[in-house]
Amino acid sequence: MRQSSSRNQAEFMTLLQGSLLFGSAVVAGMINSVAGGGTLLTFPSLVWAGFSPVVANATSTLALVPGAWSSLWGYRQEVGRNRRVIGLLAIPSFIGGLIGALLLYEAARHGGRPFADRFVKFAHLDPAKLDEAEAWFKRRGWL
Repeated sequence: MRQSSSRNQAEFMTLLQGSLLFGSAVVAGMINSVAGGGTLLTFPSLVWAGFSPVVANATSTLALVPGAWSSLWGYRQEVGRNRRVIGLLAIPSFIGGLIGALLLYEAARHGGRPFADRFVKFAHLDPAKLDEAEAWFKRRGWL
């Protein structure tokens, strides 16, 4: 069940939508277990079913986690032989994620509300959530 655009009424997806979403999730899980890229199937399927891009992205990411874990289990011997390489690759991955988060934080901090308004539109976020975040930061200050 998902909320409609009016946010007051809940609507059920059709059998066709549910079947196609289930099928795309199964196929995406298989794709991810071999080579990755299953999100290219699940994300547009969720948008087609009427979900916002932000919700579709989060749902797609979360829905494919069990497939990632089962893939890890299937490749556990290969992973065990390559722990050092995986550890070395985790370092720049973590640093890149941290730098990206800090850049976005600083851009919003110095660009102020105009930057945040443009980012919210670009990311298809609810402007009301931006107001909530702004009120939170006003109460607690910048980190």
